[in-house]
Amino acid sequence: MQKEYEDRGISVTGVYMGGMNTPFWDGSDYVSDPSFLPSPDQIAEQIVEQDDGRNEIVLEKYS
Repeated sequence: MQKEYEDRGISVTGVYMGGMNTPFWDGSDYVSDPSFLPSPDQIAEQIVEQDDGRNEIVLEKYS
């Protein structure tokens, strides 16, 4: 997308993160207790804080 929109004044930032505490994990064997994962609001706050125009944002996993 970055290449596709570079001439249109639209910037695209790829965000790479671990999971979030959402219903996605309901019934999953991969994450048995998603309550330790950050909420979507916490992830959104991190993205806004780190968005400085870079092409990629990598969010560290919560422990």
